[in-house]
Amino acid sequence: MFFLITCTAFYISTAPLFAAKKKFDGIKKALFYQGLLLKLINSKQRLQA
Repeated sequence: MFFLITCTAFYISTAPLFAAKKKFDGIKKALFYQGLLLKLINSKQRLQA
């Protein structure tokens, strides 16, 4: 029983951290793809110039 309570408390205390990490990873991924897209656009413009 005590083990269950400890696990639950641990889960509740770490859940926000996991959510924040997931969000941060999502933002990092979005920025990464945005950077790739900008590079692609820039290289296309250079080819047309």
